[in-house]
Amino acid sequence: MSFELKEKNHYKNPLEQLHERKRELRRLCRQEERMLKEGWEYARHNSGNLLLSGVVGWFLSKQRSAAEKACCSGGGFWSEIRSILRPFLRC
Repeated sequence: MSFELKEKNHYKNPLEQLHERKRELRRLCRQEERMLKEGWEYARHNSGNLLLSGVVGWFLSKQRSAAEKACCSGGGFWSEIRSILRPFLRC
């Protein structure tokens, strides 16, 4: 009868609460481990492509910066835009 009361009232003693919390934490831990494993697998399988795209992006950003300095050194609208966006673009 007391078990039925617990189910109807959803009352749990402190030990049951701890067990429930432990199950929840284990579930969250397994979920995090799965996400980390998936991320690691992606990085491992695509490391060459990621490295190559990073190097190409770095070189292109250097070329773009030089081209922007050459063509947009004067004042005006675009220099204002660049000055506003500078913290975001890391120029």
